[in-house]
Amino acid sequence: MKDYRLATGLNDKNRLQILSEIYNPSSLVFLRKHVFDTQAPASMLEIGCGHGHMTCILAKALSPHGGGIMGRDISESQLEIAREAARKNNLSNISFECSDISDKTEVPGGFDCTYSRFLLMHLHNRVEALRSISESLSESGVSIFEEPCLSSQFCHPYFPEFYEANALTIKLGEKLNLNYNSPVSLLEEISQFYHVEAINVSQPVLATSEHKMIIYESFKQVSKDLLSHALCSEADAHRIAEALYDFSYSPSGFAAGLRVLQIKARLK
Repeated sequence: MKDYRLATGLNDKNRLQILSEIYNPSSLVFLRKHVFDTQAPASMLEIGCGHGHMTCILAKALSPHGGGIMGRDISESQLEIAREAARKNNLSNISFECSDISDKTEVPGGFDCTYSRFLLMHLHNRVEALRSISESLSESGVSIFEEPCLSSQFCHPYFPEFYEANALTIKLGEKLNLNYNSPVSLLEEISQFYHVEAINVSQPVLATSEHKMIIYESFKQVSKDLLSHALCSEADAHRIAEALYDFSYSPSGFAAGLRVLQIKARLK
């Protein structure tokens, strides 16, 4: 997944921690309803596990049922942090592997359930990735996908730089031939390999300074790409970043986070 535009390892530890705090609650509600409350899987695979926040939570949920989980990521620096998190939590039913879901030769098989969040948005070859994910399942396996729609974000009170940052990020995706914004095409792509069994839409509100800071942190990380693709000037990038930082600490400001499409899909 060479087109991942954000930082990795320790350089992204703070942003990913905030992201987990914002999106984990809804993810866990969906997983509990559509995976754990039906029949807990014996084996799970998380693809694009990053720092292992969800991997560790899922390992704890699987442990009473004798199940285990593997976390896969293309970045070894991400996995170093994930392995340390597993050690700190004394989790023996968890393993990690550095590999690329886009590489057809690196597809382990036989998992009861795969899970990914904000993975497909970073891929050019989503259909091939979905094929690889489907091939990693057992015959009766299910996949849980969570993917965002960037154009759904809004804030109150009106803050122009918030919308500028969002529009520029969407333009960057278009420039890179990455799809940050189309749940319709995503569902069609998933349906090539799966029957879609359940769909939910979740959109958290960012009310605290810490949670609103993810907007600033994310924009700061993509600014280099915005400049290199001539989507904005250095002065504009600096102006927007400063304004987003101020917005994060505005006591009266609210923002809607990413609208997330949550999908449960079973192999055809």
